[in-house]
This record gives sequence, C-alpha cells and structure tokens, in this order.
Amino acid sequence: MPASLDLEVLCPSQDWHVVSNSISENSELVSDLKVYKDLLNEEDDFGNIFWLHKFHLDSYVCSYIFNMCAGQFKMIKNTDPAAPVPMRFFLRDSLKDKIKAAKFFRIITTAMRTYEELTGLKYPWQKHD
Repeated sequence: MPASLDLEVLCPSQDWHVVSNSISENSELVSDLKVYKDLLNEEDDFGNIFWLHKFHLDSYVCSYIFNMCAGQFKMIKNTDPAAPVPMRFFLRDSLKDKIKAAKFFRIITTAMRTYEELTGLKYPWQKHD
C-alpha cells in the first residue's frame, strides 16, 4: 500500500551516515534523551549525546521499496553536473578504493536516460544512493 513517509533516526555519532528514500531534511544534536528513552537499552553505552536525522517523503512510496541504512560508511559522490539527480555510493571503508565509482555512475545515468526516453517519464526520485 503506497504511503508518504516521515522518518526520524537516532545515531550515536555525528560520523554516521543515514540514508533513506528521501533527502535528509536535517540532522541535529540531541542531548535530552527523555523523549527517546523507550528506544534505548540501559546497557547500551553510547553516551548521552545522539544525532537525530529527519526525513520526509512527500511522494507516495510502496512499503516494499522503503529503504533506510545507517552506519559508519564511506561516501562517494557523483561529481558529474550533467547527472539527472544527485548520486552517491555508501560502502565499507575496506571497499572504497576497489570500486570504480565513475563507471557505475555513468551506467546509472545511462539507465536513467534510457528509462526516460522509453517511458516518457522522468526518474521519479530526488536522488540515487
């Protein structure tokens, strides 16, 4: 069933990346965790400071294609200004030097343009991660 989406994710560190179907609206430091006490285990030792990431997706998305990932990933951004939407890769640090990101970004851009040519529809998302 398609639905719009509001998502809030608490992360234990500012260096965590949080990725979802929509572009992050903002991230903010949270030191008063009373509101989130039910989400935290007493034995977790993350300290008293978290980062809250907020997402909002206006367009309707089917629940089976909803995505959210969080972690200490390395990020590679597409630097091609001709790309139809912003594109990024998130991967483990051990893989960052092994991926041929420019090649993948070219393939994805070609696929998006082919989709648009064949269907007459623009790529429906704000970004591609």
